[in-house]
Amino acid sequence: MRDDRKLVRRRSLYLLTALALLVLAAGGVLVLAQGGAGGEPISSVGGEYLTVSGVGPVPYYLQNDPAWAAETIGGSGETMAAAGCTVTCIAMGVSALGHPMDPGEVCTYLKRVDGFTGSGQVIWSAVGKITAGQVRIELPSLSYDVIDRELSEGRPVIAKIMLTETLPHWVLIVGKEGREYLAMDPLNQGRSLVRLSERSATIHAVRVFRRG
Repeated sequence: MRDDRKLVRRRSLYLLTALALLVLAAGGVLVLAQGGAGGEPISSVGGEYLTVSGVGPVPYYLQNDPAWAAETIGGSGETMAAAGCTVTCIAMGVSALGHPMDPGEVCTYLKRVDGFTGSGQVIWSAVGKITAGQVRIELPSLSYDVIDRELSEGRPVIAKIMLTETLPHWVLIVGKEGREYLAMDPLNQGRSLVRLSERSATIHAVRVFRRG
């Protein structure tokens, strides 16, 4: 009888453990779904063979421009000069789509609508608020098809790259030569287009613009 009771308890423990694992797995799937599109990094050279010289008139802004370099990003205490690449890319992108704003204005307006996290990261959905709904940003899956389609339809693409193993950076892709993507880099003092492959071997994420 005692052995039977031990067997029952052991089986119950196994069932409870299996159930807990299933719950944790389901929770992990939910977190991934809420976190948006993921995926492995892709090479900074690739996709369809295209020639896209540019996506229209795009102002070339630098994050360390004295006009806004000292502006802080959200409540993080970081300055635009140090960590304003995302804001600068947003400013260039929305300006290209007919809603002219410089990085200082974008930073100010994002703070007004609580468009930053506590650590200073941009809340992408807030871009629609600062443009009165005229331009918004979407978070697609990372692929060459997405980037090439946006460029072919005349829209720039914000891309996350890694300057070092631990230092992320955002640039604005605005053209393509063959399989080489051409980008505007908020850190490039020469304000010239650069081959993305000269900045990073890989692309880690993209953000796309939508009107309305």
